[in-house]
Amino acid sequence: TDLLKVLTREGVLINVSVRYWRANKKLNAGDLGLDPDKVSDRLISLGHKRLLPREATARLALVESRTHAFIEANTFPFLGGIAKFLPNPKLGEVQAKLAEFESEFAAARNAFIRNYANERNQALVEWEVMADSLAANPRALLAAIDDSFPTPDRLEEKFGFDIQLFQIAAPANLSRELVAAGEQEQVIEARRQAAREARQQIQADTSAFVGECVTSLRQQTAQLCEDMLHSMNSGKTQGVHQKTLNRLVRFIDQGRIQA
Repeated sequence: TDLLKVLTREGVLINVSVRYWRANKKLNAGDLGLDPDKVSDRLISLGHKRLLPREATARLALVESRTHAFIEANTFPFLGGIAKFLPNPKLGEVQAKLAEFESEFAAARNAFIRNYANERNQALVEWEVMADSLAANPRALLAAIDDSFPTPDRLEEKFGFDIQLFQIAAPANLSRELVAAGEQEQVIEARRQAAREARQQIQADTSAFVGECVTSLRQQTAQLCEDMLHSMNSGKTQGVHQKTLNRLVRFIDQGRIQA
């Protein structure tokens, strides 16, 4: 429990979710005018088809990719990846960068929504050209594709850039007040047991998490020192660049949370 308290004091958990309309549809046999009873899922997978060209969502996909890469580089996975542990020294830097990503996402979202009607109409024209070669019943396919495009008034709700910061605590117990009057004593005891098991699991996961962080930081620090020595021995540099020293100091600072 003490270890969990240290983590709670030294950092927060963060979860970042980037949502946007993916512009694809999973086709089924009926969409292609095929008899579903005669199509074996074991042998045929119709898969997802793009409703719009890839470039239509490219800006959104880029922001999503950069955001997740940034989070991965500045946090540690916690409790099996449920959330990411963000040390306090990085909190301000991460929040500022996420604000930039959120602004970029908003700009990309607004541009997509502005162009949506034109993109949709153009895509339907292209689908009409392809339908004859794709489906036994082209009209059914076109109707299914058309229905897969959200109406303009429902489009914006499919976008979101959500940042959640929170802390975790092992439950001390589950109060009797949370159990409705009249429930049997064994139900109350079962809830107590659930609290004990949850507390034990969180403690075990926390210990494993700290061990993984220590190992990772040691490996990165050792690799950085090896790179520095290699650069000096190879004559590529007359000394150690300040930027490299800053990286080493940063690794050491990150490791102090384990002390």
